[in-house]
Amino acid sequence: MTMQLRDDGFRYGVVTRALHWAMALLLA
Repeated sequence: MTMQLRDDGFRYGVVTRALHWAMALLLA
């Protein structure tokens, strides 16, 4: 269970980082 939550948190962080990159590229 802890591993699953950790994996979900990691995946969420990757998605958030990708969105931030997309926003930065669009605004640049």
